[in-house]
Amino acid sequence: MLALAMLAMAPTSCRKSAHPEGATAPGPRIISLAPNLTEIVFALGMGDHLVGVTDHCNYPPEVKTKPRLGGLKTISAEAVLAQDPDLVLATLDGNEPALLDQLAGLGLKVKSYQPRNMDQVLDTILAVGRELGKEDHAEQLVAELKAKKEFVDKSVAGVKPVPAFLFFQREPLIAAGPGTFGDDLLKRAGGVNLAADAQIPYPHYSLEVVIEKAPAVIVDVSMGEVERAQQEATDYWSRWPDLPAVKSKRVFALNTDLITRPGPRIFQGLLDLAKILHPERFP
Repeated sequence: MLALAMLAMAPTSCRKSAHPEGATAPGPRIISLAPNLTEIVFALGMGDHLVGVTDHCNYPPEVKTKPRLGGLKTISAEAVLAQDPDLVLATLDGNEPALLDQLAGLGLKVKSYQPRNMDQVLDTILAVGRELGKEDHAEQLVAELKAKKEFVDKSVAGVKPVPAFLFFQREPLIAAGPGTFGDDLLKRAGGVNLAADAQIPYPHYSLEVVIEKAPAVIVDVSMGEVERAQQEATDYWSRWPDLPAVKSKRVFALNTDLITRPGPRIFQGLLDLAKILHPERFP
């Protein structure tokens, strides 16, 4: 704690000269402690100001040049302070509360967010935009994302909902249950989430139950953004040819980040799901 306090109280000029890496533009030095917040910062045109990100931050490609501070739960106060940030962006659920309290206690400006639905994602973008002095940019981005959501709403209006599963993992099978972004996106995209009746957000399923529920569509996000994801999903599920989704060749792989990461790209995830469930509405 003494070392942390000494680092926190060191003259600004000394600390910045010792740690110039990260930011490539004059202005606020920003640390993002969550991938969705990193994506928001880049989407607002402030990626050049990032001086630290998590090991999980993988988009956009430019983020690869930023200093890595550790995992969501393993980042230390020393690693954050070493980058001499003007602003630390964090999540209430993903980051350790003790770390955030410690950073705030050492005089750093810490802002935490936890969007739990698509509307709150938009609110978070606006809030981050205000912190970064990019209100106009944030409002423009929110308007574009709202337009994409409204396009999906209109496109699937009146459709017959398609019974579907969205799986995050195969062995064991873990599905998107109630209260998850996956559940919300499936419903908004014109589907019936066959795991919506579960008692927990991420229920485990036996293959027997999946067969019994007879999904017309299976969305497999277990492979993330790996190029071979679609082929591997097809190969895995083809072992059960009696599943309606397999019979009709409606097993699809999607990038996990488009479904689970509460940032700008989740609206693309909504559009992708709608096209999967109702291709007839998107010629």
